[in-house]
Amino acid sequence: MEYHDEEDPMWKRLNEYCTGKYMTYSEKRWLVARSLRKHQDVIEVEDLWISLRTQGYQISLSCVYTSLNILVEAGVAIVERENRRNYYMVHPGYTPTSVGESP
Repeated sequence: MEYHDEEDPMWKRLNEYCTGKYMTYSEKRWLVARSLRKHQDVIEVEDLWISLRTQGYQISLSCVYTSLNILVEAGVAIVERENRRNYYMVHPGYTPTSVGESP
């Protein structure tokens, strides 16, 4: 698992949101957030899940769905709905270049 950087604005926002909702820290939620941020464009849930599984992470599709919905509620991600499909992308304020991370 990739651990968080407490100075990372995306992690700070996600942590503030989850703490306010009395949610515990989840490494898998943070993994989904970082993986979403590494993509340059919108991505479908299943594609993100396959990408994570291909990298060797043991994560369920439902965990990815739940994590993405939390990221949207926290304002860290954006969801676009088209033809009954959901496409997710990281909020522009949390892109790799906006936080000094290479894409």
